[in-house]
This record gives sequence, structure tokens and C-alpha cells, in this order.
Amino acid sequence: MHDWLASPGAKLALLLMHGQPTCPFCPSSLLACRNLEKADAEKTVNAVWQGKAEFERTHNISVTLPDYLYIFLHRKFSTPKSLSEAAYNLLYNLSKHTYDPDCSIFLKVLWSQM
Repeated sequence: MHDWLASPGAKLALLLMHGQPTCPFCPSSLLACRNLEKADAEKTVNAVWQGKAEFERTHNISVTLPDYLYIFLHRKFSTPKSLSEAAYNLLYNLSKHTYDPDCSIFLKVLWSQM
């Protein structure tokens, strides 16, 4: 097993099939595509940023955003399918609003473009 596969962020990437969301042509037979309101997506982004800061403070470690996003979603969703759907739908809905700085910055940090 490759070392990078041990990373929760890598697990998230594998669950998302290595691709950025491109709904409405998502693998709908595998994942349920749900539209989120921009405000709901931003609330989740803010919760992820706050949770990441608290997690790092509590555990005295630094984690990447992809790794923490996996931890965040894993805490909320009990099955790999529900976690994958939540991640896919969050990223798809954020990608629809890249004109908004909150959405754009989150995605750029997540995809290591910033």
C-alpha cells in the first residue's frame, strides 16, 4: 500500500473518483445529486474551517484541508456512500459559485491551487 493512501484526504479523493464534480452528469446511479442553496454550502464551509482550527488546536497538529474535510464528513455520515454523496454535492455546489470568494478560496485550498 502506498503511503499517500493512508491519508484521509486521499480516501476522500478515492471516494470522489479522483474528479472534481461535474454534475448534472454525475454518476447518478452511484450518487444522489442534491442542490444546496449557496448559503447552506457557505455554512458548511465555515463549519469546516472552524472545525479544522479547533481540531488542530485540540490535537496540537496541523492537517491539510482535504484531510480535515474527510474527518469532518466522516463524523457526520456513517457510510461511505453517504459521505461520498455529501462531499460530492458540497463540492459541486461550491463549484457553481466560484465567483464568491468564500467558495472560490475553499476550493482552491482543497485542490492545492492556493
